[in-house]
Amino acid sequence: MITETLKEDFYIRIYFNVNDGFDYAGLRRAYLDFNRTLKIQNKDQIQRNSKRNEIERKLNSELKRIISVDIKSQDEFDDYHKKTCLFLVNEWNELTIGQAQKWINMTLKYWLLFGNKRIDAIEKNAQYFH
Repeated sequence: MITETLKEDFYIRIYFNVNDGFDYAGLRRAYLDFNRTLKIQNKDQIQRNSKRNEIERKLNSELKRIISVDIKSQDEFDDYHKKTCLFLVNEWNELTIGQAQKWINMTLKYWLLFGNKRIDAIEKNAQYFH
């Protein structure tokens, strides 16, 4: 008998690489959504990958914090969102605000797709996501 969970897992694994967990699967797929517009000046692929990995770890930690706190309004979420965008742009100066927004927004949407059973607390503040 094929359960709904098995069906979901199948579709997720077709589109996402979940080897490092669902959180990183969402982060990395979201990165791919905007990276074609990322202009890196005078850096080789090794440096680019190293920077991306460093930022992924920090972004993962920050987004997990944001989804688990008790957000009470859209303005409060928007403030977290803006601070996280500015953090990304400050950490990786080749990123634009629009790219940072896309990375955050798509990560949260992918995590929401995975659901609470794969990303703890993702549905808690989902009404405020962009």
